[in-house]
Amino acid sequence: MYERHSPQEGLWGNDNFSGLYTASDESSIFSFWYQSIDTQTQILAILFQDVNDNALSIAKYTGDRTSQSSWTSIRQSIDIQMGSALAVAPVGSVRTDLRLYMGDPNGRMKVYQYDLTSDTLYDQGSELTP
Repeated sequence: MYERHSPQEGLWGNDNFSGLYTASDESSIFSFWYQSIDTQTQILAILFQDVNDNALSIAKYTGDRTSQSSWTSIRQSIDIQMGSALAVAPVGSVRTDLRLYMGDPNGRMKVYQYDLTSDTLYDQGSELTP
């Protein structure tokens, strides 16, 4: 996977994320950006399936006004359908409290509570039924 960046001169080039991770051919890729103007912090997260793996991987970058981290990857032990659509939505007033939506290996939609700051899964997948 590659991250492309265009400086003010208008020339596109690879950025820090480029070449660090390889997604499965069937993987969806979802990106989420959290930013706090008050504290000048940001979290960039990319959700995808690794090559030959039906588990969810989350690559994450964090930074604030005084420091920046390297990209890190967290493999969550969630069984996910190969090629499943991925969606994330913030919930409530804490903008890093997220809900992850994806399909399980049986094609049923699952929702997980996820804390973007601590990389913690709080639920083990409530099933959504029509």
